[in-house]
Amino acid sequence: MLSLLYKELLLIRRQLLLGLAFILLFIFAFQSLEEKMFIAAVMPVAYLLAMTSCACEEKNRGDILLNSLPLSRKAVVLAKYITLVLLFLVASLFYYILYLAINAAGISLRAYPITIEGLLIAFLAVAFMNSVYFPFYFKLGYIKSRMLFFVVFLAAFAGIAAISNYLAAHQGEPWVRQMLNFFAALPQPAAIVLLVGFSLLILLISYGISLYFYTRREF
Repeated sequence: MLSLLYKELLLIRRQLLLGLAFILLFIFAFQSLEEKMFIAAVMPVAYLLAMTSCACEEKNRGDILLNSLPLSRKAVVLAKYITLVLLFLVASLFYYILYLAINAAGISLRAYPITIEGLLIAFLAVAFMNSVYFPFYFKLGYIKSRMLFFVVFLAAFAGIAAISNYLAAHQGEPWVRQMLNFFAALPQPAAIVLLVGFSLLILLISYGISLYFYTRREF
C-alpha cells in the first residue's frame, strides 16, 4: 500500500507546486470571503490534484501496469481514496504556509486562519465531489469520464449555492427552523463527529461502488 501511495504522489510531484500557486491566487481572489477563504482556496485545489493524478495514471497506462503486478484491485482503488485524503492535507498545509508567510510579510493582502469548521466543511466538499467522480473514473477511465470534471465541479458549487439560497428563503418554515436550530445547538464535538462521520460514509459508499466497477473492468 505504501508503494501505491508513493506512486500516486510521484505522478503529480510537479503539479504540487502548481497547487501552491493556485492557492495563492485564490487567496488573492477571495479576499471578501474572510473566514471562508480557506474553504474556497483548498477545496478546488485538492479536487484538481486528485483529478490530475487520474489523468497522469491514464496517460502513463498505469492501470495496465498495475494489473500486471501481483496487486489486488482492492488495494489499487483504496490507494486512490487514501491519496485523496493526503492531497487534501497537502493543500491545507500549503494554505497554512502561505497564511503564515502573508501575515509575517505585513503586506496589504490578507489571509485568514484555518478553523476547525472550515477544515471539516472543506473536507466534506472534497469528499463529496470525488466520491461522485471516482466510480465513473474506475468504470470508464479518465478519458471517457473527463467531462464529469466540469459537471461535478460546477454542480457542486451550484448545488451548495441553491441549498443555501433555499434555506435562506424558507427560514420561517417550521421544518427549516427546526433543522437549523438543531445544528446550531450541537456542541462542537458533536458537530465534528457528525461532519467527519458523514464524510467517511460517502467515501466508503463511493469506494464500494468504485471497487465493484473496477473488479469487473477489463484491460
